[in-house]
Amino acid sequence: HYKNPDTFAKTLADAKGKYDYYVVMPLRDKKCADALADFDQSKLLLIDIDIDFPNKNCPKIIQNFDENFLKILRQLAPDIEKYKGFKLVMVLNSAPEEHARAFKKFCTERALDGEIRRTVSESDVHEKTIWIVFNDDDLVTVIKRSDELGLKIRSDYAVISNDIPFKHIVYGGITTISIDFFDLGKRVAAQILDWDETRNETVPTFLVRGNTL
Repeated sequence: HYKNPDTFAKTLADAKGKYDYYVVMPLRDKKCADALADFDQSKLLLIDIDIDFPNKNCPKIIQNFDENFLKILRQLAPDIEKYKGFKLVMVLNSAPEEHARAFKKFCTERALDGEIRRTVSESDVHEKTIWIVFNDDDLVTVIKRSDELGLKIRSDYAVISNDIPFKHIVYGGITTISIDFFDLGKRVAAQILDWDETRNETVPTFLVRGNTL
């Protein structure tokens, strides 16, 4: 559905009644919520993202985007605070809004100079910035422009991102925050093989330290 609510809702409508179970990674959108509310809750499994909708009573295997993200930021606090005079900038883009709440709380707790941006352009890239970037296009913008400006990683700027395999080799490994999606897949498979209408699991969030912070 490429995060298009209309496509999401139509896909679910077209599939309704054709399958034994439905495993759905939802969007935070009213059209998506209405589409999910129309399903037999005993056959619906929400994964990764949790949303509310009328008559919701389905199993779920989800992330905690608020407390788990805050916990990881607290783990990173000693590393972040070594960068004296740096600004901590989180580029939210399509990341969950819960991340914004956790970020604000973290910056307040540690008295850090923090800023939230929806997107980032080349003109936004400056030295003395610690970037938290979730969108890969934004990550490319930050690193590419930093290279063009002659900025050195872990000296003039730093980067934290979400986890996908290629990030473990870029710059000797980018510091990443993510869940174990393979583990999520195993949990979903276990649910399909032994369906439990009461399943309510939250997958853990992990920090992978790299060479960019």
